[in-house]
Amino acid sequence: MATKTENDPTRLDDAARAGWLYYVAGNTQDEIARKLGISRQTAQRLVSLAVSERL
Repeated sequence: MATKTENDPTRLDDAARAGWLYYVAGNTQDEIARKLGISRQTAQRLVSLAVSERL
């Protein structure tokens, strides 16, 4: 069952950005967190969400 935050378009935009930074630009989760102004744990969750949503 999907949570509200997983269906939030802004959250998906952030996930797409984090996924791009990780898989295309080769940034670490720490670098992504710093660039997006979020915690490393949130960066990891966004990357994971990007993968699960096939972004």
